[in-house]
This record gives sequence, C-alpha cells and structure tokens, in this order.
Amino acid sequence: MASETGFLDLPREIREMIYDHVFDDLDLPSYGNFFTGGTVYTPSSVPLLYVHTHISEELQARLYKNHRTVIPIQEPSGYVRGGKTMDLNTDHISRQRIFATKTIIVEVAETHDSYEVHDSGNEEPSQPETEEYFWEQHGDTCADMIKDTLSVVLSSFPNVKHVKLKLWDCQNGIYPSGWKEAISELHDKWKNINICIDLYLFDYYDQDAGDGGTNFVQGWHRDFKRMKGVTFRVFNFNKFFRRNGDEHYKGHRVNPEAWYMMNNGWMDKEEFNEVSQMYSVTVRPKYITGLSEDTEELFQVMEDIQSYWEVFS
Repeated sequence: MASETGFLDLPREIREMIYDHVFDDLDLPSYGNFFTGGTVYTPSSVPLLYVHTHISEELQARLYKNHRTVIPIQEPSGYVRGGKTMDLNTDHISRQRIFATKTIIVEVAETHDSYEVHDSGNEEPSQPETEEYFWEQHGDTCADMIKDTLSVVLSSFPNVKHVKLKLWDCQNGIYPSGWKEAISELHDKWKNINICIDLYLFDYYDQDAGDGGTNFVQGWHRDFKRMKGVTFRVFNFNKFFRRNGDEHYKGHRVNPEAWYMMNNGWMDKEEFNEVSQMYSVTVRPKYITGLSEDTEELFQVMEDIQSYWEVFS
C-alpha cells in the first residue's frame, strides 16, 4: 500500500503556487508598528502561518521579504516639551522582522495645539497657555529628537537601506529650520542609507505667490535639493475618503520649482496650476490618527479660490 503524500511532499514550486493562491485575496500589511508586537501576522489574519514549523519558515521568508517598520510619533509636542519618553527597546520585535526590514518609516503628526506653562513668578504654577505655532517654535528640537530616535533604532536594524520621514502638516507650517542640520548629521552617520522626506499638506496655497518672496515649502526644497542621498517631496491633499474603514487622502505631488517660475513672471495662472501639480496620489496613514477634527470642513472647496488667483493676474 502506497504511503500517503502530504503537503510538504509537494515540490517547492507547487507549494509556492498554493501560497500565491491563498494570499491573492488577502490584504496583508507589508509593515509593522515599531512599538507593538513582534509580528503583524496573527493566527486570524494568516492561519496557515501557524499550521506547521516548516510552512511557517517558508511563509515568513515570503511575508517579510519587503517588510517595513513604522515609527509613529503622534503629537511630538508631548515628547519635545511634555515629558513623554519613547521606548526604543527592540526586545519585543522578532529577529525575522528585524533582519527583514529594509525600510524604516517615521510618521509624525501634531494635530492639536500644544501647551506651554509660563513662569508666573509666584509660588503657585500658572495655568498652561495654548501654543499655536508648535513647529515654528520647536521644530529644531523636534528634528533633533527624530534624528536621535532614528540613530538608536538603526543601530538595531542591520539591513535597512531606506528611511522615509513622513511629516503630516496639520497646521500649515512645518518650517525647515533645524531639519537640514539634523538630516545631515543622520546621513553622515549612516552613509549607505537613502533618506526620503515627504511633507504632506492640506489645501495649502501661497497667498503671496508672485511677490518675489519664498514660502516654507520652497525653504525645504532649497535646503535638500542638492543634498546627496536625500530626497525631498511635497504633496498637497484636497480630498478625503474612507476605504475599508481606513482614512485616505487624495491630492497631488507639488513641484516647488513652479513658485520660482511664477515669481520670475514666466507663466500665467493656468500654466502655474499645470506645472505645480506633478501627478495624482492617494495616501493612507499607517498608524497616526486625528489629522483633522472635522475632515468634511477641512476638504471643502475654497470659496475664495478666485480671489486667491487674482494675485497671479
């Protein structure tokens, strides 16, 4: 009587075809949160991973092939000036995930007003006061914090080739001051790692465009356009929608060079609009939340768009 043939007796090529079929309809993440568990693939999301040790080894090599690790920094004011500490211990992260990670993504979003306690000179402490422009006043400190955080994390992830810094600007003003120095120091220490900085804006427009001056987006572009190994990109979103329960933002990648052309009188308003919008994008945050308290209001079409364009006429 012939012995029974099991799944593991099949040629590896056939098993891979079966794996392809199993995963075709699964929307599995290719990233994991640095601060949470050692694997992003649970028994409920990938039950096949927990059937047999050998199958698990084969699937892990596949699932973690292009894995990315995300460091979400929600409300950086809490770390910069609020006394919060960041646990950068990697003991909870599996070795498979550490060695498979080729890309580190840092998501940063300050979505609320931060608060500052002023010294009143009295014995009793004064009440905290709203600090409206966190990025303008503490951007340098935030840049240094992220640089130091990445230096610690990268020392534990030996195969990282790319760092992506995603700055969600919910207050229309993440000024470039301090970031050039921080990124330069980071790149000098990790010379073989490519760094990409993405600045995400919401319905941003430059009311003073055409007056010969520059805006803060141009400042970022100026600081990083010639820095070897560093890429800067800026995106402007003007539409919000939900897909499978997750927030998505739709807009365009912006060409900062368009403002220079406009200031030099090289184009009219229609040409500026065409040149400034490079291509359409849809982006979904990985782990940060609360980008807008009232998203519907945030993404309404601006009624004063015509008056805005009058400065270009």
